Amino acid sequence: MAPGTPSALIVKTHGSRRRAIYVPSTPQLKPAWTGAVSGVLIGLSLAGPAWSVLAWPALLLWAVGIHVSQDRRQEVACLAWGVWAWSGVGTVWVAAAVQDASDPRLLWQWLTMLVSVLHHSVCVMLPWVPVRWSMGRGATARQRLAAWAIALASGEAWRQWGWAGHGYASLAAPLSAVPGAALPLSLVGGLGLSAIGCGAAAVAARALLSPDHRGPRRMAAVAAVLLPMLLAVPWRPTPSEASTHADGWQVVALATHIDHGQASSRPGRDRQLAALDQAMQLAGAGQAVVTPETFFAEPPPQRAEGVWADLLRQVDASGVTLLLGMPHALYDETGLRIINTALQLAPGRASMYGKRRLVPGGEYLPWPTLMGWVDGRVFGRTLEGPSPAPEELVQSLLVAGHATGVLICHEMSFALEAAERAADTEWLVVLSEDGWIDHPMYRQQMVALARLRAMETGLPLLRVANGGPTLLALPDGQVQRMWPMRGARIQPWPVVVPAGSTASFYARSAAPQWWLLALFPLVQALPAAFGHRAPWRRGVPA
Repeated sequence: MAPGTPSALIVKTHGSRRRAIYVPSTPQLKPAWTGAVSGVLIGLSLAGPAWSVLAWPALLLWAVGIHVSQDRRQEVACLAWGVWAWSGVGTVWVAAAVQDASDPRLLWQWLTMLVSVLHHSVCVMLPWVPVRWSMGRGATARQRLAAWAIALASGEAWRQWGWAGHGYASLAAPLSAVPGAALPLSLVGGLGLSAIGCGAAAVAARALLSPDHRGPRRMAAVAAVLLPMLLAVPWRPTPSEASTHADGWQVVALATHIDHGQASSRPGRDRQLAALDQAMQLAGAGQAVVTPETFFAEPPPQRAEGVWADLLRQVDASGVTLLLGMPHALYDETGLRIINTALQLAPGRASMYGKRRLVPGGEYLPWPTLMGWVDGRVFGRTLEGPSPAPEELVQSLLVAGHATGVLICHEMSFALEAAERAADTEWLVVLSEDGWIDHPMYRQQMVALARLRAMETGLPLLRVANGGPTLLALPDGQVQRMWPMRGARIQPWPVVVPAGSTASFYARSAAPQWWLLALFPLVQALPAAFGHRAPWRRGVPA
């Protein structure tokens, strides 16, 4: 029976026995609108813990829209409208909340958001095409749901290689708010959790709407729908606060709320140096002090002289390790390049980590040769900004005697980058600059993203930010944080990082898992490419 037909009395024959089954009518739903509403709800679920409960019913509603689609046109509309609405609502804060209020910059941010929406759509629709093609024209409802779930999961994998990564507006962020998510995240990561959520929604929608599923099956589907919703209801408005650990080492996070213009002035630099001195005294010998990204606005001098020489002498005398966010001038065969770094100063030595993943349109201009004329017309200049760091600078650091994986701001949205840094390290530290975006939704997403990466990698994650949440996220999902910062614009925050953490199974096997889901649609379509359709026989034809 096709979806949307009236209620009917169907007689089934089993050998010599005949049984009458009353089949209720399927609700009249418009798949395109169903997909759009579902996408909006998923986008809203990213706004914070109180909204995360919307993710699961939104997935279920989306699966229902795919189930009731009566032809391929409706199926494509349901999928496409859902992805557009999801990506648009989930990232609109980027363009709406950028601090630089100039019209050209705002126009550029809206253009960046549009590119993000288009990229997300391509990432989902391209995997859907081979899977759906392999099923032929007479696809069953079960096949359509399978293609939908596979396309969403594979699309989440392909987003890893885009500018937003598997961080901003990913399904994993709201799903990770479910209590007990730390265990599956440590095994299959946020990508695997997203795939599980899509598969569960497809199974539940099939069980709820299929005329063959009655009694215990339908009750099990209702339980599968209600249980995650009840578990996802936040009993508190924020993630549970963790108590301080006695067994660990102390780190002083230098949380700041500094205006970008004042930071480069002489009085601003003096205030930063005074706060750095206070943090070093608070840390003590053998401990570490971590600053936000671009704590110092200018690269260090080629020679250690003046204030910089005084700082190096103070590091040697105090025995404290500094992890400073600042630009660095790199000279290589291409000439002078500016890279964004976390510069480590320790007694008798120095090292650095360089930022590899930059923000398109914010830190650099993609394809400046081709797009420079656009940027020149809008801004009156060609925006190139910092350069990605060379591979030799993208390595773990030894900070105060502890193997440390470092990420800088935007890199936290890339799950593979975080997993790579987590391998063979004891903790993760993220130096962030949130001063460009002053929006509650952005801050909530940064907290959720830090929790997600900590649960994925099985390591404590310290995020130190300017103008945003500074926090310590633990592998069990709990959070120690100092946010919002009141009063002082530069505030040292001593925090104890728990000892004994090791990288999770997911952190050690992340790349194969990502490639498996990314390439699964092509593998699924291979039999059809050689003239054999996939063996889907059960279910009700469309």
